[in-house]
Amino acid sequence: MLGYAASFHELWRDEAEVWLFARDTSLTDLLSYARNTGHPLLWHIILIPFAKFGFPKITITIIHCFIATGVVFLILHYSKIPWFLKFFFCFGYFLVFEYGILARNYSIGIFLTFLALAFYSKRFENSIFYTSILFLLFSTNAYSAIVASGLSLVYLIEFLKLKNKKQIHLVAVFILILGGLFFLYQVYPEPNSQKASFLSWTRVPE
Repeated sequence: MLGYAASFHELWRDEAEVWLFARDTSLTDLLSYARNTGHPLLWHIILIPFAKFGFPKITITIIHCFIATGVVFLILHYSKIPWFLKFFFCFGYFLVFEYGILARNYSIGIFLTFLALAFYSKRFENSIFYTSILFLLFSTNAYSAIVASGLSLVYLIEFLKLKNKKQIHLVAVFILILGGLFFLYQVYPEPNSQKASFLSWTRVPE
C-alpha cells in the first residue's frame, strides 16, 4: 500500500534537492552544504551510490519505502504494546505520510531509534552494535541527535555504575563521543554562512 501511494507522489523541492546534491556534488561540497543547512549527511550518503550511477529519481522514493517498511517490521516484531495500538500507529498519519511517503531524512531517524530500542536490553552485551546505531542516529537529523544524546547519556551513566567494565565498553563510549562530535562538526555553520552571521550578530559583546 505504501509503495502504491508513494508512486503517485511528486517529489517536493526539499526531497529533490537532496537527490540532486547527492548526484552532482562531491563529499567535500556536501559537507559544506550540510554545515549551511543544519542537516547531517547520513541520508545523502545512502543516496550517493544510486544517484552517482545514474539511477532515476524515483529511486529515492523506493529506498525510503524500504526504510519505512523496516520501521513497521521493528514495531510489529519487537514492540510489546497491544496489537491494536501497533495497528493504529503503523497506519497513522505520521508513519504513513510524514515518515513513509515523504522521502526525507526523518524516516531513517525513526528506524534507527526503534532499532536502538529493540536492542536496548542488550546494550552492554552488544555494546559496539548498540552504540554504532546511536552514532548513525546522531548523523540523521537534529531531532534524532536529541534522541541519540539522551540514550547516550543514559548509557554513559550506566557505564560509570558498571562494576565489571570491559575494554569493549570503553570503545563503545568512544563511539558515542565521536558520534556527538561528528554531528556538531557536520551542522556547525561555516564562517561565511548566513547562520554564522546571525550567530555573530546575536552574540552579546564582552
